[in-house]
Amino acid sequence: MRVAFDELLQNSLIETGIHPESSDHILTLSTCTGNGYDSRMTVHAVCIDEQTTDPEKLF
Repeated sequence: MRVAFDELLQNSLIETGIHPESSDHILTLSTCTGNGYDSRMTVHAVCIDEQTTDPEKLF
C-alpha cells in the first residue's frame, strides 16, 4: 500500500504536505477531461476528522 501512496504523491500536481497512511480513509474522485478516455483527473482526499450523522449524537 505504501508504494501506491508514494506513486500518488509523486504524480501529484499540488503538494499539500499530507502523507496518507494505510489505516487512513481515502476518497477518490475521477473524471474525464472531455478528450475521451486518454486522460483523467483524479482527486484524492484523506479523512482527517470523522463526524457522525447520528441525530442522537449531534446535540
